[in-house]
Amino acid sequence: MITNRDCVGLGLLQILVLTAGLLFASQSLALPAGASSTTIPIIQVHHVQGDPYFGFRTSCVILFSDGTYHREHRIQVSRSEHAHPEWETPLVSEGSLNAGEFEKLLADVDEPSFSSISGIVGRLPDLRWKVAFNRGGEVVPHDTIDFYTVSVGRLRSAQVFQTSPEALRREPLLTFFDWFDQTEKRKAPALSPSQANGCTSMAKQEYGAKAQPPLPAGFGLPAARGAKPELPATASPGRVKLEFVVYPDGTTGGFKVVSSTSADGGQAVMNAAKQWMFFPARLLGVPVGMAMQAEVVFAGSPTVILYPDGTLHSWLDK
Repeated sequence: MITNRDCVGLGLLQILVLTAGLLFASQSLALPAGASSTTIPIIQVHHVQGDPYFGFRTSCVILFSDGTYHREHRIQVSRSEHAHPEWETPLVSEGSLNAGEFEKLLADVDEPSFSSISGIVGRLPDLRWKVAFNRGGEVVPHDTIDFYTVSVGRLRSAQVFQTSPEALRREPLLTFFDWFDQTEKRKAPALSPSQANGCTSMAKQEYGAKAQPPLPAGFGLPAARGAKPELPATASPGRVKLEFVVYPDGTTGGFKVVSSTSADGGQAVMNAAKQWMFFPARLLGVPVGMAMQAEVVFAGSPTVILYPDGTLHSWLDK
């Protein structure tokens, strides 16, 4: 899984693919005849749960275009009902859907009611206050955490969204997550822990006998790239504060000018922020949504401060 720092140097096409961890070659999820010889990931689901007593519990499934799937479960170490940043050995397995299941799933996620889902469905948790860090940067839950991040391969960009558990009780998510729950529980051939890949591989990989499973990452804040806003000639110098949300696919929304010394200045900052390219926050390597603020001071050269990460990288940064 790439880091926020790595993302700053990536092109737009790479970002769209890597953010979701998926690649797909058709506008529709219905596979063309003869495509079964090329195995590519088409659906990826991560479920992250946690509490301060027993730590994080994560599960993920990545489904490939030939109907096979890769599945992993990870559990943090708990001692005396206190979470520790170490992880138990991952449970890894692979199986396959029968033809009927596979065909129905593809039809379900290709429905407009599903393919139009984006951003955050349900609550947006403020994860900054729900995790605790140790000196090495590893994290344990500081509060109850429970969310899903879903990626579906599409032609122009991957469909990526985050949802809270209460949002799963209605269609079209109800049927989709019934499939995910059943896939998590079904019997499947176990693999060596060394074949764990966090369900993030772009295609199936062969792991050597000495390969070690990657450890889950900690918590990474969003990174941003773009140009500083320019103060309109009609506006007076001053300070502008803006609120917005960075979604799990790096898109933004919910823009609101909190305060501004002039209406023109506030509008200029909002227009500029809508052009910035964001790389989403990640918890344990999984893209997550996050509420952010931008503060711009117009006094000579504009100064931009982003909360919580603090930095706006220019388009020229490498």
